[in-house]
Amino acid sequence: MELINALEKLIEQHLKDYLFTLHHYSIYSMDNIITVSGKRKEDDISEFNLLRLGISEEHREFLIPNIFIPKDDRKKGIGLGLIAFIYEIAQKLNFGLALVQMTDSFRQKMLKRGALETGIYDCLEIVQSTNLK
Repeated sequence: MELINALEKLIEQHLKDYLFTLHHYSIYSMDNIITVSGKRKEDDISEFNLLRLGISEEHREFLIPNIFIPKDDRKKGIGLGLIAFIYEIAQKLNFGLALVQMTDSFRQKMLKRGALETGIYDCLEIVQSTNLK
């Protein structure tokens, strides 16, 4: 639980400039999954999940099944920057980082950026040579 609490604080600190542009946001964890959600505008019907990050201390791995950036905020480097930030933390902890449950277009984008096939269906590994800029 210490690791999850520390990760929540680090992720919030990393995203603080973006999170302050939102009408509302929350960061919480349940069952070893950290979720960052928010509302772009007060009249938005529902929140969006900016990030879901699974933590497996047993397998020393972080899994990202969800990063969603609202359309108005895309092409600003928020998503790739977040992946890069989590990868840096993973490296310091000697953890791996994998992207899972991706859309086909995001999967192709990440393969072009150098993420590696793992042999596991719908799972790409982020490695040092993955272009996250």
